[in-house]
Amino acid sequence: SLKKELEKNHKVTFAIEQYEELDDFSIYKKDVNINDYDLFFISPGIGNNDELYLKLKENNKPISSELEYALDKLKNNKIIAITGSNGKTTVASLLSYILTKKHIKHVLAGNIGDPLINYINIDKDTLIILEVSSFQLERLNNLKPYISIITNITPNHLDRHTLNEYI
Repeated sequence: SLKKELEKNHKVTFAIEQYEELDDFSIYKKDVNINDYDLFFISPGIGNNDELYLKLKENNKPISSELEYALDKLKNNKIIAITGSNGKTTVASLLSYILTKKHIKHVLAGNIGDPLINYINIDKDTLIILEVSSFQLERLNNLKPYISIITNITPNHLDRHTLNEYI
């Protein structure tokens, strides 16, 4: 599992927006001592104004995500990243359908289908179609797609980011 692999080199905790316990890894509680861990995986659902996120930034703690980790492991694969306000799933599904008909080896991951982390052991010749939300994009540092598709941009999620940040 991701937790076991990470714990070989880190004391890690995961944060999701529901703050609940899961069987195979610990989920932070609001009173977590950030000094007990050296790596934090933060769900895209946790905003930049969340108290844990602000505390981690203030204390220069390393923050990552499932997607960031997977992208690092898959840096030799070609990625077609799809984002936008609307139509991401339609475009990703259509592209997958076309590639399937052309017998091109690929996976469909991200906001559609399985999380990208499920594919970290695929061979480097497998093309990745990755649907990515604005919440995921705002903290990614290592997404370097072979092809980028932006379906459209309309004022969305303005409770989370300004229109300029969204764009």
